[in-house]
Amino acid sequence: MLVSILIPTLNRRALLERAVDSALAQTHQDLEIVVSDDGSTDDTRSYLADLVARESRVRLAPQNPAPGLFTNMNHLLEQRRGDFFCVLADDDRLEPDFVERLLGHLEQRPRCVACFCGMSLVDIDERQFGTQATALRASPGELDDVVRHVIDMQLLLCNVLYRTAALGQLRFDLECLGTAEKDFNLRAYELGPFFYCPDALSIGRAHDGQASRTEREFMWLGQLRTLERHHFSRPGDERLRLRALQQTRVGYASVTARTRPAKCLGMVFSYLTEKPSSWQPRELGSLTLSTLRATLRPPRWYLERLRGALR
Repeated sequence: MLVSILIPTLNRRALLERAVDSALAQTHQDLEIVVSDDGSTDDTRSYLADLVARESRVRLAPQNPAPGLFTNMNHLLEQRRGDFFCVLADDDRLEPDFVERLLGHLEQRPRCVACFCGMSLVDIDERQFGTQATALRASPGELDDVVRHVIDMQLLLCNVLYRTAALGQLRFDLECLGTAEKDFNLRAYELGPFFYCPDALSIGRAHDGQASRTEREFMWLGQLRTLERHHFSRPGDERLRLRALQQTRVGYASVTARTRPAKCLGMVFSYLTEKPSSWQPRELGSLTLSTLRATLRPPRWYLERLRGALR
């Protein structure tokens, strides 16, 4: 079975090499590794040119016609040829048996559309500081709580192997901004069950260059749009969604309080008039603080006015 490992990249030459090396080291040999450089200005292009010349399993995707993180991922989805695929961020890595293990589970279970595994977490210096998902189950099995895993950020992209035919024309929705992967996984789950492998076969890297740390409003707004558009028939899933939605509204109000106070106040007003009894005390207190931040000027503003009055 041909498996496509899709790697979007931009200006991360050193990290990209580690990601590609982990893909080439897979014990499953029937692979294609497709890399899409989204306009790097470092030495990524020369590295990829040398790589493609010496590695027959690696190919470079045509130039992405619409640069951007998730447009680049959609571009890669158009390039895949494999019966199965995974999306590997240029700052993450795979354990050598990632494909072999997850593919084995999917081949035995044709009704499953994807298989996801545990993930080790490392910092920029390769120091491991945690794991995700590995303690949730003692043994492999079909998931009946995929929504919880997605909302809790335990089911991402680099720890999932998808069945290409089952997903069809499913693409990342750009309206979901920085959390388009959450929306993608929730819509994939609508197409069929996910299988869970408890072993940590993927390695996710946390560092200061990630969008989740550098573009907070972009991430909060994406999360808000994702949670507002999905509704679940299972009561437990819907409770999780509503709880996460409330927390996301609090977070988004907080990041807009200083930069766009009018928007923040409008959101708080609409949230509290919608169903005030549903708000938890902690979240209600956070909304109150955001309202104060949006209403009051920063201390420096008052000091400048005081100095002006004393002159």
